[in-house]
Amino acid sequence: MSGLVSMIHERPLDTIRACAIGGLPSEPALIAAALGLHPAQFGQTRRGAMQADIDLPRGFWRVWPEHGIGLWIGRDPGQAPPLLWWRPAAELDLLQTILRLGEHNVWLYEGQLRDESGWTEPLSLKAIYDELRRQPDTFEALLGEFGNSSGRSQSAFISRTGCVEMSSPTQAVRWLSIAYDLTSD
Repeated sequence: MSGLVSMIHERPLDTIRACAIGGLPSEPALIAAALGLHPAQFGQTRRGAMQADIDLPRGFWRVWPEHGIGLWIGRDPGQAPPLLWWRPAAELDLLQTILRLGEHNVWLYEGQLRDESGWTEPLSLKAIYDELRRQPDTFEALLGEFGNSSGRSQSAFISRTGCVEMSSPTQAVRWLSIAYDLTSD
């Protein structure tokens, strides 16, 4: 197995956290109020999403009003969403997430699954697939090495609660957008 083994029990310190929240209203002014922001802080982005960059804490919100989903992407390691409440958008199906990422040319090479007793030993893609298919509700997170068609490698932590930890904010938005099927709009 590659360098994944050194990451197993402690995630790297240089990762950013991206988390999906749900239950947001569809009106921009109400979305802003729910997130503690002013409506003027939001600008339009692709596929019907809106984005607000904020300085404290450093990060940004990407929101899809028609889906009621917002993604918080912190710009500092481990930065959680700046909310008094936090309702996950929907529990992620880890197997479905792996399959959706693969459809977008992001492939899991190897990884580990976490359940209530801790992390598994490093597993191949086939072994992870088999475990998630056989016991879909047992595992709460995946830590893995992913690659893309350009030959680039990326370590990532993905939880069923809708959080991703990785080194790239841009990729975190992309991966969560894929996981929640927001890319087809």
